[in-house]
Amino acid sequence: MKSPFALIRKYQKTLMVALTLLAVFAFVIADSLSRSMQGPNLQDKVVVKTSAGDLNKSDIDALVRQRQLANRFIQRAATVCEVDFRQIQQMFFRHGPGDDIQKDVLFGYLLTQKADEIGIAVADSTVQDFIRQVTGDKLSTNDFRDIVSEMHVSQNDIFNALRGELRSRTARELLSPRAPLAPEQYWDIYKKLQVAQVMEISPVIVEDFVKDVPEHSDADLQKWFDTYKDDFAVTSREDFSPGFKQPRKVELQYLTLRFADVRKQVEESKSVTDEDIVAYYEANKDIQYVIDPTPTLDGDNPFGPDGEGPTLDAPEAPKTDKPATDEPATEEPKVEEPKAEKSEKPAEGPALKTDDAEPPAAKEATPPAADDAAPEETKPEEPTAEEPATEENSDDQSSLLPSSGVGSSLSRLVTLTAFAQDASDEPAAQEPAADEPAADEPAAEATPEEQPAAKDDEPKQAEPAQEPAAETTEPKLPAPADEPAKTESAESDPAPEGTDKPETKPELEYRELDEDLKDEIRTELENERTRAELNRLAKQILEQMNDLVDLHLPNTDPEESFDDDDFENRKTREELQAETEKNAAAEAPKAAESLKKLGEKFKAAYASTGLVSAQQLFEMGRNEDGEASTEDSISDSRQAGGVALPGQPRTSTIQLAFSSQLLYGPYDVEGMINSDRFLFWKVQDRVDHVPASLADVRDEVLKSWKLAKARELAEAHAKSLVESVGNKELAKALPEGTPVGETTSFTWLYQPENVNPSPMARRPPPTISEVSFGGPIADQTRVTVADETFMKTVFDELGVFDVGVASSGDLSAYYVVRIKQRDLADPDIDGSQFMRENKFTHPALRAFMSTPYDELAVHAQQVVLYEWSEDLKKSFDVEWVNNSAKNGSDG
Repeated sequence: MKSPFALIRKYQKTLMVALTLLAVFAFVIADSLSRSMQGPNLQDKVVVKTSAGDLNKSDIDALVRQRQLANRFIQRAATVCEVDFRQIQQMFFRHGPGDDIQKDVLFGYLLTQKADEIGIAVADSTVQDFIRQVTGDKLSTNDFRDIVSEMHVSQNDIFNALRGELRSRTARELLSPRAPLAPEQYWDIYKKLQVAQVMEISPVIVEDFVKDVPEHSDADLQKWFDTYKDDFAVTSREDFSPGFKQPRKVELQYLTLRFADVRKQVEESKSVTDEDIVAYYEANKDIQYVIDPTPTLDGDNPFGPDGEGPTLDAPEAPKTDKPATDEPATEEPKVEEPKAEKSEKPAEGPALKTDDAEPPAAKEATPPAADDAAPEETKPEEPTAEEPATEENSDDQSSLLPSSGVGSSLSRLVTLTAFAQDASDEPAAQEPAADEPAADEPAAEATPEEQPAAKDDEPKQAEPAQEPAAETTEPKLPAPADEPAKTESAESDPAPEGTDKPETKPELEYRELDEDLKDEIRTELENERTRAELNRLAKQILEQMNDLVDLHLPNTDPEESFDDDDFENRKTREELQAETEKNAAAEAPKAAESLKKLGEKFKAAYASTGLVSAQQLFEMGRNEDGEASTEDSISDSRQAGGVALPGQPRTSTIQLAFSSQLLYGPYDVEGMINSDRFLFWKVQDRVDHVPASLADVRDEVLKSWKLAKARELAEAHAKSLVESVGNKELAKALPEGTPVGETTSFTWLYQPENVNPSPMARRPPPTISEVSFGGPIADQTRVTVADETFMKTVFDELGVFDVGVASSGDLSAYYVVRIKQRDLADPDIDGSQFMRENKFTHPALRAFMSTPYDELAVHAQQVVLYEWSEDLKKSFDVEWVNNSAKNGSDG
């Protein structure tokens, strides 16, 4: 019998051709057929309609990928070339401040259409120039190829992505309005900060009118639900809209360890003994309990607490012994005569020199001054050796700063800093001066200075010039830094022997370990042991919670649904998500029982947040006025352990809960007020979704519908009160029983205090003022939300003694107001005077110094840009037809 392999060998070539054709069919043709047969639900849908053409979801996704590719390349290139990230932040492509990348790339698409209209083209050379700009011309060809290889794209992909983004950016720069503010607009800004007023006010609360809303019908609620079911609720006045699309929600179950409870146990245990207190005292007395330690030498710090440098006065006394008669007479002319072309900074230098000890700095800088000061006027007089030293410093340090006007104070600050640094370095510079006779180079530099002086003042000038250099290097120049220290150990100064000085140590005096100090140390030790005990308990609870994960997590997994043999019936991603959420909801009560038992074991209280959104979780730690609670809550806590770096706080509970969809991952977070500990896990995580029917959110729909109708009633009632009052005082004209009061004096805007102590720190921008009442009115102490529209009504639309209606920013109340008093902070100033005094800063100087008016000018220009962008969208008739795509997270 023939082997079956004989047939295969005989028809080997034919079979190979057939198999190859079948493989091509399976991987190419069959794949395309299967995609086309998946049905209309998976087809690409139109998500945005514009007059320039409709965009499908795939179009938006392509624009997002282009944006991400361009920005990723910029980041990679900057990293390779070691460019500071802060320098390239403005290079990233983004058209607006929002976080919605889909809206942003759509705006870029509209700008691209405009670029086509006006003929904007971006050549390869332009793209190359942009790359050079981003990388500081440091990116080599090999580096570029490596980046392209790491990103798994082609060079053309990179160039095309950058080209597309550069075209839209160029169009925006050409078309966006850039007109500076007019002087009158600056005057308006000034008034927002300086005009204060007092109002009579009567609040009309929307909630109070809910009871007056007529009975609803099911048809009313169904219509309300159908209108807003695809939208999230928006509470800001500009875009105020109901919304029943459910945000992402999570449920956290947690145990609480209160710091106060654990500390009480530590205190009752009497674990801190007298021996512990003495040991702590001995170990820390040199750091914490020294009485009057050796003060910091004045010379070590050029600036006092007021930012000035008074500590440099000491060396001036020895210096004035010789040139005291010359200095006052010659120093003032020096400011104006010698250096007319050397910039005006020398004019600022002498102002600093007269305050503090310039002479020592001048002696130190004498040799370089001789090289630089070759001209004739500065040679004859000794003070000229001082001035070039400070001139060099001021020129180098502040050459980019203005010498007068608003920048002059900053220039003086930089010059003072440079001068003080030179003065504080003087002791180090004295040693080379003492070795000058032995060194050839310093001696050669010093002689040209003395030779010209000898021509005018006879040979005597050469000898005195060297004598002070030799004398002052040892006993006089150290005076500013060492004098305060020497006052305490005066016996060692006259002693010629230097060997005893290092051995003598001033005796330190310590706080007596009396009962008060023992109580302080006991409290500190008890707090330390409380923290240690909290760490121990939290660690044990976390370990046992981890052991429980395997008991509950598997029960949340959906059933296996990926069956290659049953392609049509396998579950979609949405179905799998729904099944996971259903299983998690069923498992949550069981997990709660496990956690309660664990809490009983460790005497930790159990609690659950229920299903809450990120905003609701945040508000759990706030009172009715939105202020943080005085007690720790899980919402305001941050991940325990590690060291919090300045400007980089530890991860918050909200971030941990919403950063992933992982269930039953136990976390340990610590309160920011009392250091309470919260051990939690997430048992449910529901994605945002559109409710399936009215029944799912009926209570929410009913509340929203009633509030909308109550808002109409409240506004109508407030307007009727205004008509009845006329211009009379509210307390006399309003019906009896109507709540009336007065506000405290307030301005439209106020300037917050700058908490950054640095003199170079930019001040925080002006902020809308809070409108507080002189006393509670209808259970309110202030206007709930005083926004820009509210302020515009009460300041611009109403004059003194006028009566009108102003609504809160969240539309929760309407206020009947009467302007009682309005005053300008400086009644003598008017608009023209304000402009003459230049109360605002030139744009070129704002990097160094700005006024509150500049901050508001920037904001006003941003408003203009926003309005222009909205007009551009309207010109293209933009309409999002698939709201889930607009609010999705694809970007």
